Amino acid sequence: MKARLPEALAQIPLFADLTEVQLKGLTDSADVVDYPRGTELFSAGQPAESFLVVLAGVVKVYLLSPDGREHILHLAEAGGLVAEGAVFAQRTYPASAMATEDCVVARFYRDRLVALLREDPELSLAMIAGLSRRLREFVATIEDLSLRDVAARLARYLVENSVGGFCKLPGTKTQLAAQLGTVLEPLSRSFRRLREDGLIKEHKQGVALLDTDGLRALYEGW
Repeated sequence: MKARLPEALAQIPLFADLTEVQLKGLTDSADVVDYPRGTELFSAGQPAESFLVVLAGVVKVYLLSPDGREHILHLAEAGGLVAEGAVFAQRTYPASAMATEDCVVARFYRDRLVALLREDPELSLAMIAGLSRRLREFVATIEDLSLRDVAARLARYLVENSVGGFCKLPGTKTQLAAQLGTVLEPLSRSFRRLREDGLIKEHKQGVALLDTDGLRALYEGW
């Protein structure tokens, strides 16, 4: 898996502007680890010493409320970044992370990354450009949460994560609801709405998109 890491990193906005030499340097500095399902990758409050790139599987980022309820903040699939902001800010992890299925993860340690940046100032500029793209992604997410209803958010998710007109859902619908910034009941109503409008058909393996243009019109016409 480590041999394919440079190619995987090149597809991630944070590293998209790096040269082949820079990508190799990052790859050499990383630890690629297999984690079985249920492994805690880090806990809220721990020093943020490394960030993660998910190469296979799914990692959930979550918080526990005082009464023990779990709130999923993010689900990171292959190509997803976890905790890079906390590491760059030299802070503690603001949330916990766990493998929700067997995962392969690349760990990038802050001390090794700092050494690379000192050796190659151009690497810093390229990663700043990548962070800017990452920030724009967060702005788009905030726009979705504040301006679009759940059905529109769901429609956008299905379109953007479909392959050949089919979208495989991540984990449970409860996890999907958390990823879309809602809870299970509004999400279930939104699925029903899309089904009744003839836009989708649900299967055990995921969701078939029957009318991609109609789904786009739903989230673009808010």
